[in-house]
Amino acid sequence: MPAIYLDNASTSWPKAPGVAEAVAHAVSSPLSTPLRGTHALANSASRIVASLREKLALVIGCDEPERVVLTTGATHSLNLAVLGLLAHRNDRPRAVITAIEHNSLRRPLQSLAARGVIELFIVPADRDCRVAPDALLDAVNERTAFLAMSHASNVTGTLQPVRAVADALRTRRALGRPTPLFLLDASQTAGLIPLDAQPSGIDLVAFSGHKALRGPAGTGALYVGPRAFESTPALHAGSPASEDLLLHPVFSGGTGNDSESDEMPHSLPSRFEPGTPNIPGFAGLLAAIEGWSLSRAAQVLAHERSLVAHLRAAVARIGGTSHDTRVLMHGPAEPTASVPVLACSVAGLDPASAAAVLESSFGILTRAGLHCAPGAHRALGTFQLGGTLRLSPGPENTIAEMETTAAALIDIAAAGRS
Repeated sequence: MPAIYLDNASTSWPKAPGVAEAVAHAVSSPLSTPLRGTHALANSASRIVASLREKLALVIGCDEPERVVLTTGATHSLNLAVLGLLAHRNDRPRAVITAIEHNSLRRPLQSLAARGVIELFIVPADRDCRVAPDALLDAVNERTAFLAMSHASNVTGTLQPVRAVADALRTRRALGRPTPLFLLDASQTAGLIPLDAQPSGIDLVAFSGHKALRGPAGTGALYVGPRAFESTPALHAGSPASEDLLLHPVFSGGTGNDSESDEMPHSLPSRFEPGTPNIPGFAGLLAAIEGWSLSRAAQVLAHERSLVAHLRAAVARIGGTSHDTRVLMHGPAEPTASVPVLACSVAGLDPASAAAVLESSFGILTRAGLHCAPGAHRALGTFQLGGTLRLSPGPENTIAEMETTAAALIDIAAAGRS
């Protein structure tokens, strides 16, 4: 039977129209390396990269495309931010994160903390994986150099109070108090939820190209704001005290400019983009977001939220009065409180077994386990159960597929209890 794909929070499928063709064209056509020559093939590759940077700047709300550093994905972006800001420090600053963070952010910070480079403070979350903004801000002291959080939980989809935190940090800067750099992990929201990174005062935004943007794997970006890096830092109230506190390169290599220097160039984006870029992947991502707009993103978000709401309602309708004990839903029930993700537990079955039965018996593809976010499952109370079953629809899923999925969940829950 045709598969019902409900794992878009991991990676989108199907990809946006034109992606496969753009990747194939970039591989089969002669394209050279951007900024590594003046001939036509190098110029063609440079145009792909420049156009992609401009489009991604629109997606995240930035009017300086050179501040969009292209990477291999959110993990690359987050490590670049964490290590570039903190690994060189010798004063053991505090870094503040939330308990729900993905391992791509949590692990590099835990590594630095284990080596005594930083003090890591982790703010707890409630049972919906929501973190209170006051709790985050209360954790910020005079020694805090870095505050990072997800825009939305990758387990429950719960949206976090990003604007409240950004506003409070901006107020703190205006009062002349030492203010940490603010990193946002937008892996689950980039392309779906308006970010307004630059006007909001968010210093760094990490995201991937293969989720809501529907581009190829191996693509992503890191927005680097003025407080995180300036080619010629101008000191002002609330800014880092010296260039030593700004983002440092994590990788070094060829850039095609300033080749005579022993150091990476001091200009963006070259300072953080050494080596040969993934032109086929970036060509595919450019094709994916060619028609992106805020209005189109709002339409997609509304559609996917309606699918999750329908799935919740269908489980309740089909399961009757006992549905809540057969299929336990986690996270906020209000669609606007989350991105389109539904985490659930099926009675009598561990998450991996439930996912296996859904695929083998119903052709429904989901994600089971801890989703690389163990702290989120400790908040939910599902850590000891092996995590949850996560269902995440995409723009091409339908109401009929949600009905089929709801019936399948009730069926396997009934079988698991018998």
